[in-house]
Amino acid sequence: MHNLSQPYVQFHRYLDDALEDILSEDIEKRMPHLVRVLTSKRSHWHGSDPEEYIRSIAEFDPTPNGTYMPYIVKQVSQDKLKLPEDGKRIHDALKYFHANKNKSGWEGHKDVHQYDKWRDLEDTVEKHEPVKSRSEKIKDIKSEGARVIVDVELPVKGGKRNLHYKAIEITTPEAACTYGRGSRWCTTDPGTASSYLEHGPLYIAIKNGEKIFQANHDFSQFMGIKDNPAIMLSAPTDYFLSKIADRIPETRKGIAKLRRMSPDYPGKPPIE
Repeated sequence: MHNLSQPYVQFHRYLDDALEDILSEDIEKRMPHLVRVLTSKRSHWHGSDPEEYIRSIAEFDPTPNGTYMPYIVKQVSQDKLKLPEDGKRIHDALKYFHANKNKSGWEGHKDVHQYDKWRDLEDTVEKHEPVKSRSEKIKDIKSEGARVIVDVELPVKGGKRNLHYKAIEITTPEAACTYGRGSRWCTTDPGTASSYLEHGPLYIAIKNGEKIFQANHDFSQFMGIKDNPAIMLSAPTDYFLSKIADRIPETRKGIAKLRRMSPDYPGKPPIE
């Protein structure tokens, strides 16, 4: 087998890139083709405005001229890709693929359409990416999709250790799944988490490092760690809830309902 000279290899890489640029016309110019793919007879997409939908998912293509929109739209039409739930994952996979597919050492297909499922592309990318530890990945997910909105420490009579409460605001499906581990919450499923997050953040309450309940954006729905609606409301926990209500006024009505439902609501100011 002949060894290809470096200039020859570079020339063909140039041709590949040039061809890709030619094919990567503006999304609007390619809109008729993308609409046909999305609305074909075998498509699983059932929206009402295909053009508007295509524009709304263009953000998940990491290239400025929509190089991978045909692939993304095809994956959606075949029900292999859920957007926006999987948006960040396919964006990151395509971004790495686009930057590295022509480099020496790339062992996968260089044509994205050779990946029948986008997760196959993601698997190939993960083989090439620098390895991150599980703890690093979890830390990234938490920093991008969660923040502490209430952090209070309450003294306990009798010299016992203080009660430490935190309220975490969740804004991404990935963070909902990560924080929900060990619970029976339905939001540990990315699709379900996304449907809740469409209306606003989720809130997770933590007491001394242990999750105690989760609530939706306005506290009209709340569940204990075993996905049960009954939450034992002690005086310190009630004080903690009042801090959440002060921080997020939208939650006040739901918190009032939670107090009424609690079998042991103190019925008096929780902190003397």
